[in-house]
Amino acid sequence: MFEKYNSSLNSMIFNDPSIKQSICAEAKVGISNNLLLSGSNGVGKSLIAGLLVTAANPNANPADCFLDGSNLCEQEIKNALNMLLMNFGSPAVLVIDEVDRMGTRELNMFQKLIDGFTNKNVNSCKFILTTNRPVALSDALRSRLKTYPIAGLTDLQCLPMVASEFEKYGVLLTDCDITELLTTCYEPNATLLDMRKVEEIVKEVVFSMANVII
Repeated sequence: MFEKYNSSLNSMIFNDPSIKQSICAEAKVGISNNLLLSGSNGVGKSLIAGLLVTAANPNANPADCFLDGSNLCEQEIKNALNMLLMNFGSPAVLVIDEVDRMGTRELNMFQKLIDGFTNKNVNSCKFILTTNRPVALSDALRSRLKTYPIAGLTDLQCLPMVASEFEKYGVLLTDCDITELLTTCYEPNATLLDMRKVEEIVKEVVFSMANVII
């Protein structure tokens, strides 16, 4: 009998002290600020943004709350917010991934949109922005956001999480075996894991060694 794979890796990463201590307050209050999550590629910015969306509005489907910053315009943002309010209710929490990819004009319009919500005390719409280049954003825009640098995790920090995930599905690997797997999840010259690669390799191992479907 095949069991459906239900990953708890994301929540374990979110609860790691190096991440949770800096951001758990936002999750508890349901996101009181517009947020900027910064950090290098693959450290878990989007993963954490999705978990914050769920914390703020349990009815929301995080997959529907993401927009790519590339060539994004103000009307697309407004349309997305209206869709989220209509489908999931308040608050609508919209994640703009790699916000630095928006054009200068569009970023200025976006800043005015945030100011408009603030001036009108609109609390039904909140933004979570991610970037690996916070310096690419203007000081004016950054001043309107609460910034959380995401430090990311090393293989030693991630080892107990992955071991726990494997054990849940009866996959028994030694710490050495798991560490060897995790060493393949670094980008060249990086000192922190690419959490997207970690998630994928965990899925592959569970799928190949347990009676589990992805």
